[in-house]
Amino acid sequence: MKTAYKEGQTIAQLARTFQLDRRTVKKYIHLHTWSPSRQVRRKAIDEYVTQALEWEQEGHLSPSSTVRIYRRI
Repeated sequence: MKTAYKEGQTIAQLARTFQLDRRTVKKYIHLHTWSPSRQVRRKAIDEYVTQALEWEQEGHLSPSSTVRIYRRI
């Protein structure tokens, strides 16, 4: 998008091409660096998943037990 703008395309033309609002195109053109806006949130179960899967593979838990544990947490 920046390259096309530098080559002479207008913000309105870029907005039509990329099907974005003109203000969004302008924001992207003037943006110096890009970083993802969302961070991955941790879930309560994340720290227990490994242990539950190990128990299931060792035969201590059935697949339905694993689901029950997940729902409970």
